[in-house]
Amino acid sequence: MLRKGTSPIGGAALLGTLACLLVMCSVVRADTEPNAHVYDAEPLTGAGPWSGSITTGETDAQDMYVFYVQGPAQIQLTFTRTSGSCFDAQLQNDDNSDRVDPESPANGEPEQATINAPAGISRWRLIVYSYAANVYVPYPYVSPCKGGPDDYRFAIDPVGGQLATGPVFSPGRPTNALAETADQAFGPLVAGTTYKGTIVSEEDNDWLYFITTPGAHQVQVSVANPDNADLADRENSGGCDVWWTVDNHNVDDEDEDPPFADGNRIEADTANLVTFTSPAKPTRYDIQMYGDCPSAEWIAQVDGAGAVSQDTSLLPVSAGGTGPEPPGGGSDTSGPGAGPKACASARKALKAAARRRARARHALLTGPTRASRHAAAVKLRKARRAHRKALRRVRAACRQRPGG
Repeated sequence: MLRKGTSPIGGAALLGTLACLLVMCSVVRADTEPNAHVYDAEPLTGAGPWSGSITTGETDAQDMYVFYVQGPAQIQLTFTRTSGSCFDAQLQNDDNSDRVDPESPANGEPEQATINAPAGISRWRLIVYSYAANVYVPYPYVSPCKGGPDDYRFAIDPVGGQLATGPVFSPGRPTNALAETADQAFGPLVAGTTYKGTIVSEEDNDWLYFITTPGAHQVQVSVANPDNADLADRENSGGCDVWWTVDNHNVDDEDEDPPFADGNRIEADTANLVTFTSPAKPTRYDIQMYGDCPSAEWIAQVDGAGAVSQDTSLLPVSAGGTGPEPPGGGSDTSGPGAGPKACASARKALKAAARRRARARHALLTGPTRASRHAAAVKLRKARRAHRKALRRVRAACRQRPGG
């Protein structure tokens, strides 16, 4: 939901924030370049006040800051232009589904805006951007927006909650281009490491996996779309959307509760953060990436103190690891009986499920409108679930791990 303008702010909080910005509190310089996009956004270590600058019409035409809030809370933004006028600010949640813009104030006059943060940990971004490059100026008029730098100050106050810490993306590490199925998935992932990849064709999928350690731990899975967005045209920012899911390797998708096995769409220069508590026993989780169109890029990172292991022997082979099977056999031995007939039937069902998945994916990639692509994405999620179920049936009936 897009909300523009100002909202009423509590008197004590507002007075304190305004006093800090105007005279009483020292302003800390933020804005360590580069910090223009989701993959290099600068983490804020406190409420501020902070200062920064951009240069309109130049390469430093956008600054992006990231921070975490423990909610529920009402985030109050106070933003001041101290020089220049051809730039704006936007406060948005992680996937840009909720955002607020402060009105354009005169130089030196603070402007406030508020937005609600949900319960739990949520990730937010403040973007300061120049719109000079998107303003048509007829010849021979000289635009006053050229030049700079344009300076600003801001402060953030999570009223009712508090600022929190969270993962920060680093330069991405390439993954295996052949990781196109769950059985070929790249991993196990290292906690706190950013990975990157590109969807190179309509049929391409990228798969990653990670293993949780024994004991219940908080796990955070961050996935971002590093493609550039046009904030001057927010409803049509261009680029390729990225879709992704995370799910338990050994549970059928239809048996999982959100946030597992749910498709998540990420627009250009935005991200998703999924947080969950791992089960007591080591578990393998798969991450699947696919795109709205070829050349869709993604970055991903898994975080959690002591939550992720690279020891594949924690899990038996049947559960996606390399360890021995537990007494009584592996998890893939249940289901339909084994034998040539059962195996042939299971493989036939798998091929049919693969065709339905391909048709749904084609509809997603070729849909003429956002609504039609969203409907296709829902069908694709269902088709993926059916394909995974058919794949498990082949594993059980044929007593082997099929390719594809």
